[in-house]
This record gives sequence, C-alpha cells and structure tokens, in this order.
Amino acid sequence: MGEPRTQKAKGIVALAEAGLSVPWFRVIADADDIPDAIKFLRYRAVTYAFARPCPSRPRHGFVESRPVNLTNPEAAAEIAMLLDLARHFDPQAEIVLMNYVPAAYNAIVTPGAVVIGPGEDGATAGVNAVTIPWIGFDPEHPRNAAIIEAIEHADVRESPYFEFVITRNALTSAFSEAEAVQLRDGPRVSATSSDFIPRRIVVGRVLTISDPQELDLLAWEDVVRELSPDSDVVYFPGGSLASHAAVHCVARGIAVVTSHEPKIGEVLEPHTDSTYDLNRFLLGLEHGLVVPLNVFDHENIRAARLGLYVLHNAAAMVGQHTYYIGLSAGILVRTGLALILGELRHHPLGVELLSSLGFYPAEREYVYEFVLGKYSNFLKALSLVPAALDLFRYAEWRESYGGPAWYSCGERWFRLASAVAAFITNPSREVFGTVLQALNDMVNEAHNNGWWFNKVLSESEFDFAAANHPRFAAAAAVFAHEISQKDIPVVANALARFCEALPVPSQIEPSLCFEPPLVVDEVCVSVDFQRVVMVFKAHDKDGVSRFRGSIKHAARAEALRSMLKQEGIESLVVPVTQNGYYVQFQVGEYHVFGTVDPKVYAFEWSDDDCEQEDEDSCDD
Repeated sequence: MGEPRTQKAKGIVALAEAGLSVPWFRVIADADDIPDAIKFLRYRAVTYAFARPCPSRPRHGFVESRPVNLTNPEAAAEIAMLLDLARHFDPQAEIVLMNYVPAAYNAIVTPGAVVIGPGEDGATAGVNAVTIPWIGFDPEHPRNAAIIEAIEHADVRESPYFEFVITRNALTSAFSEAEAVQLRDGPRVSATSSDFIPRRIVVGRVLTISDPQELDLLAWEDVVRELSPDSDVVYFPGGSLASHAAVHCVARGIAVVTSHEPKIGEVLEPHTDSTYDLNRFLLGLEHGLVVPLNVFDHENIRAARLGLYVLHNAAAMVGQHTYYIGLSAGILVRTGLALILGELRHHPLGVELLSSLGFYPAEREYVYEFVLGKYSNFLKALSLVPAALDLFRYAEWRESYGGPAWYSCGERWFRLASAVAAFITNPSREVFGTVLQALNDMVNEAHNNGWWFNKVLSESEFDFAAANHPRFAAAAAVFAHEISQKDIPVVANALARFCEALPVPSQIEPSLCFEPPLVVDEVCVSVDFQRVVMVFKAHDKDGVSRFRGSIKHAARAEALRSMLKQEGIESLVVPVTQNGYYVQFQVGEYHVFGTVDPKVYAFEWSDDDCEQEDEDSCDD
C-alpha cells in the first residue's frame, strides 16, 4: 500500500498509526491495487467490506460508500466501477476498502460537538441524532500526543472530524471497542445551540431538508454554493449541525435552524447563550434520579461514563445542554450509593444491614440492581447511609476492603447528595455551583485500590476522560442517545421524596465526646443546641477496643433492644462480635449510633449535662 494522496485516506492511515482501533483496511489508489487489497482483507477472514470513495479535498458526502461481498467473483469489478464513478467527480479520488463493522451507533466527534445516531450513518446523515457539547481534547495531556500527530499527518487544516462506529459489544463493555473509521477536515461547529446563526438575518427564503437520507449530497453542495448568507435559511427539522448536509451550510456561512420552522420576515439573532439553564438542570436531575438502569445489561456503566464525560465538559453544557449536568448529578448520586452499599458485603455487619432491605447480597451486582433498578428501592437504601459510614470509619476491615478510605468516599458522596438536595430546595446559581464542585470532588475521590468508581469504570477511562480524548467522547455519547429514546417513569414528587429520604447531617456525623468503637460502662445522651452528644466511658486508657471474634449473642442483642424499648426508644441492635454490638436509635428527630459492650445491662438516659468529669469534652 503506497502513500495515500487524498485527505480522507490520509486520515484513516493516521488514525491507525496513532494506535486507535481501526478496522482492517487498504487504500486503493488505482485499479491495479484492487486484487492485493481484496487478498489482504480475505487473509484476515474479512468477508464483507465497505468501499469508501475518498475525494482529494474534504467534501462532506461525496460519492456514497457501499458494502462489497469479497467472496463474490464480481467484487473486484464492483470496486473498479465505484472508483471510476468517484473519479468522474474527482480525478484524484481513491477508494478505502475497509472491514465492514455492523454498527449499533455512529458518532462524529469534532471540537464543539459530539453527534451520535443509530446504525452505520445516524450521525453523518443527521437522522435521529443527538448532539452534546465537546470542548475538544486537551493538547497538553500525554494521552492525546498521538491524536495531535494524527491530525498533522492527516493534513487537517481547519477542524478535525473524528468518526467512530460502536458495536453492540462496545455497549456492554469497555469504551475501547469504539472503532475509529475516519479523520477528516471541516469547519468548526458549536453545540451550545441547536441552530447555526452566524449573524443577524431577516429570513428571505427557507429551504427545508425533509429527508436527509434521500438528499443527493453532491447536488446539495451545488445548491448551497448559490445560497445567500444574508437572507437564505436552511430548515433541518430534528437534524444535527454536525451532519454532512448542515456542515455544507456552516462552511459557507448559511444559517441552519433545527429548533423551529423559520418564517419569511422573521429576524434571527446570533446565538449568545453562555449561561446555565437551571430549569433544564432540574429536569435532568429528576431523570437521572428516577430512570431505571439495567445493571445486567451494563446500562449503569454507560450512564456513569456519560456522567464522567459531562463533568469534564461542564463548561460547555450551557443553555439547553445544562440538562446533562443534572442528569449526570442524579445518576452519579445513585451510582455512588450503589458502590457504597456494595462494599458493605465485605463486612459481617454490612451483610446484616443489606439483608434488612429484603434480599441477601450474594454478589455486588445484586446490590447495584436493587439501588439502580427502582426509584423506591433507592429511597429505601438511603436509610442505610449512617450505618454504612459508621462501619467504614470505626469497624475493622480486611485489607483492601472498606475502612477509612471508603468513609472518605462516602463523605464526598454525602456532600454531593446534600448539595443536590439543597438545590432542589433553593434552586439558585450559587447552590448550582456547589453541586458542580461536589460532583467533581466525589468523582475524583480515591479508595483503597485507586479510583473508587473502578467498580464500574476502569482507571484508564478516568485518564482518557481527563484528557477529553475523542474516543472516550464517542463512547460516552452512547447513553446520551439511549436516554433520549427512553420512556422516563413519571414519579410523583420525585425530587421532594429524595430530600425527605436523604439522612440529615446529624445522622451522618453526630458530635461525639469520644469516638467509637469503645468498650463502655455507660452511655449518657443529651439533646442540646440542636445536636446529639454521646459520652462513652472506656475500660482502657486510650478508649479504643479492637473488634475480634465472630458474630454471636443474638439473644443478648435482643435483650439490649428490649431495654431500649422500655425507655421508649426504637432501635437497631446487631451483634458485631463477641465483644461488641452496633446500636442505632433515635432521640426525637436525631439519630444516634455507636457500639456498646455486651456486658452492660444498665443505661442512664438524661436530658441533663453529662457527668462532671466529661463536661469539657461535651462542650466541643
């Protein structure tokens, strides 16, 4: 295979040299190259190929690509005819013969936007496509060094257009199965508006693209060349600004409107929206909280991937696209809770707590399915947060499980959940900023083995997300299209119910005179200044007793529960080990939790100050 001469062929070769996953291909510069190209692909067990005409200069559309059965004796003749047709319009045209990929999705990634549509050409044709902002790759990130080289080798002079196809396997596994099939040159587009209005225009004539699949793009290129940028407007209902038809217009400064049907005499103003739309955020948040995610179809992975992508492109998610920030916040609140509760499986008491939800958590995926499958289950699971964080912080865990690192993860999760609840109560721009900050903090929190989200996304995906790599952008956009096709359940008062179910801060972090776990003689509880104080008097000097042994003494746990009930206090008492019990109870509107010695059979409950010897610590 010689050196390609057309920009499209150069782009495909550059993608392969950059190390991206590219289907097997060969460049056919002349008819004499056809037999060797077929032989090369057949040797690699390729039966069906895609013959892709390449113009000498970027032309969006050009001669349509077509499939070729390489086992057909007439395959070489078919390819030769296509090459002749391409050269009728461009004497320097080439053919790229590429392994045919049965795509579930087709995506175009270009600075400004990611466009994704179903099938092999949903994005390029602009049919049933979804557009989300992409601020472009980080040129300083080492992950993008090969991308920069590819753009240079592909002779891209204005703005790169990366095209990917995503198979069904890519939908249910890592994003690395998104395959790059093209890198071409083109004009820069914007995703902050569904319309392209480069200047103030009084509409004089409207041309409508009613069926882009029936559009002859070569003829359309000639039509656009004759349009006036001062008065002509193209109406593309439901279309995309990154589609071939629209890009022809964008390149020549012709207004393209997809949001509404423009009328003769209407004045169109340039799009200047650079602010977040808080109403769109609320809508996305509600959808993110209530949409069912099928864990066994890896839908939760695709949703989390989109959330990570949105975080790194939040600066561009303005106007109508603020919806995706809300969607991501809702999804990541649910995902974070699922991860926290999934880790509880590795502690005996955690298993007991999860069992209180009505199922036995044999595998992590069953916990995830419970939390992410139904909104009612998610609300129920929120009640375990205080106990879960208490276990992470105070109980002993096996190496690489739970422990303080997971407490830190849970604390960051709670900050995000609390910020979301605060925004629901007070939807202001200031609180919106708090949500964005909390979202960033939670995603970047590490746990024992690295990223705590590595239960759903690999650490390398976090790296590619931080680089804003175009391949990650294509994979992340899959769920953006999926959510656009979903029937979102209508849940009455969904946002208010979340706020009611979320534990209040006093449940998560009560003021403690001493920190459990402790072996105690007595407990003094006082409700004062809107806080709960627990006083533990320890047997040993440092006030800390290590857990050891196995779960026992269910009868003693029941006795302890009964004693609390005699005081009018409903409680959760679970045996932790033979040396301690986990206790959770409520005094008024406050929740209190900690561990107590099983030898203790008497408690003092008082609304007065703690004993004199503990006064100093209780004043903290």
